[in-house]
Amino acid sequence: MPDFQQTRLKLMLNSYERQLINARRLAKFRVRRRLEAGLDPDDPDPGPNRAARATQIAEALYMELLFYPDAHPAIVEEIREELSQALGRRVEFTYPPGGTMRIAVREENGLRHLDTEEQTRARETLRRITGAKVAEGLFENHAGINTRI
Repeated sequence: MPDFQQTRLKLMLNSYERQLINARRLAKFRVRRRLEAGLDPDDPDPGPNRAARATQIAEALYMELLFYPDAHPAIVEEIREELSQALGRRVEFTYPPGGTMRIAVREENGLRHLDTEEQTRARETLRRITGAKVAEGLFENHAGINTRI
């Protein structure tokens, strides 16, 4: 039994050594990439933090759209237009008393609320659009919204 454990220990140590070598290679690559971009190689990479903050801002903006549409009507209109283009139909946001925002589409015979499955897909599209707009920094021109990350 001891031979089995020794072999297993050697395999584990070899695996750790390969991981360390790969980590060193990645670190060298990151430093080289930052130097080529004219950045300080000792500064941490802002990418992951920026992405996390953009997600937080997009989620907060999405929630504000759900509950407080009058706070930023220009942004609501801009997002509504893009959602209409994405869904291929004229979209309206309705706010029933005591409820959250519902997405409806304008059809020939009037306004039709989306069923549960369509509502879920439309909300995911809305969330994706909001996130993309925050990441692009498109809301910085609107009063009271600071999306600088």
